[in-house]
Amino acid sequence: MGQDGRSGYVLRNDTPRLFTDGFAVLALGGNRPATLLKVESLGGESTFEFLGAKLAAPDRELAQQQVLPGWPPKGIGADVFDAENVKVQPLKKTYNESGYEILMGYRLKSDVPAVRTGIRITYRIGAKTYRAVIPSAFALCAPGQPDTACADNAYEVAGDGTSRVER
Repeated sequence: MGQDGRSGYVLRNDTPRLFTDGFAVLALGGNRPATLLKVESLGGESTFEFLGAKLAAPDRELAQQQVLPGWPPKGIGADVFDAENVKVQPLKKTYNESGYEILMGYRLKSDVPAVRTGIRITYRIGAKTYRAVIPSAFALCAPGQPDTACADNAYEVAGDGTSRVER
């Protein structure tokens, strides 16, 4: 997956039952820090049990890791901390301007094909609270389904891949 401005990937049937998704990176624009209040997983709830979210610091050794076995994540090569009630710096104030890797924990509840369509983050800058949706999708495909067909189906479910900020 990853065409037409959309981003995501396909999970193979041998994905660990307990895994960490590290595909998305939080890159805060502007000049002011933000306080993350809540991080939510969108879509696929019948198959994916969301276990929580963490952030890897911008000085991590690897830019991002798609799927890691287990939760909470290990071996990231940087500080990892809870993604809620934490202050994050704007991109231009982070190490190498690399942002924060969003680490999402999941347990596979079933093998039913499903799509996580994105990540919703509620945050505060100053006195204002915002909600943003990051269109970072992944799909668990039916056994034997070709990756391209699975990705095409995931895009139909996930939408156009446009980030949105709600005020």
